[in-house]
Order: sequence, then structure tokens, then C-alpha cells
Amino acid sequence: MYPMLQYEVIAEFRSKTKPGKCYIVKKRLDTGMLTCNCPAWIFNKYEDRTCYHTLKLMASGALQSQQQNQVIDRIEAVNSGRRVLILDE
Repeated sequence: MYPMLQYEVIAEFRSKTKPGKCYIVKKRLDTGMLTCNCPAWIFNKYEDRTCYHTLKLMASGALQSQQQNQVIDRIEAVNSGRRVLILDE
């Protein structure tokens, strides 16, 4: 049996073209790799496995800013008490 992978939700991007749809970027806790539930990330067959959402987070410096408790766009609390970046595409 494979061990259960653990992830932390990093950001949610609201879709511009599909009202009510959000794309969720998560970070694997063991490797730090970013994942996304958008079609571009899911069907990306290359090793770098990126999409618009993961690239935007990396380019904006939001990952470092979140760790330093700085605000990038808008940070809202989620039910678990963790902070997640809520961004528009």
C-alpha cells in the first residue's frame, strides 16, 4: 500500500470564464511541489508540470509573502483556520 500524500492548500483562483469555479493550488508537504486542479496542470505531460496558476504564484512571490504573513492581493481565513490566498485569474 502506498503512503498517503499530504498537501497544504496555498491559493484559490476564481475563474474569469466560469462563474463559481475555483482552481485550487496545493503544495506537497514532502517535496514542496505545487499542484493545481485546472485542466492545464492535470493534462500537462512535461516534467515541470506547471500551469497559469502555479506560475502566477511563483512569479508574484506570494509563497514567500504568505510565510512572512504579508498580504498579496487578498488573504481570507478558511474554516480550518489556515490562511489561503484568494486570487482572481
